[in-house]
Amino acid sequence: MTMDSIPTGPLPTTSLPTLSPALTAPSHMAPQNAHKAAQEFEAVFINQLLESMSAGLSTEGEFTGGPSEGVYRSLMNEQIAKSIAQRGGLGLADSVYHTILKLQEGSDHGQQPSASQPAR
Repeated sequence: MTMDSIPTGPLPTTSLPTLSPALTAPSHMAPQNAHKAAQEFEAVFINQLLESMSAGLSTEGEFTGGPSEGVYRSLMNEQIAKSIAQRGGLGLADSVYHTILKLQEGSDHGQQPSASQPAR
């Protein structure tokens, strides 16, 4: 491949995926949706913690699952994280939930929270 064969100019927009209107337009989440989003965020965070904790575990030896153990461990970590988040988790979901609501209140009044004002 030479430099002459690389297309230049704008990309054709027909090949680009369109984003859902919910992702492109500012909107307000219902409180139950905001709570679900906050809980899912906490589950992702907990999953990252679990992945970090299990990263150093060996999959070699007589009584281990071998190379495929890593795949199943990842799936198990994901389910454990969801379960922990649904049962109250680390308390992160509550903080995220209140932040979402506060940001929505600010947008109702045409305001954006300032950097010096932490969202609670």
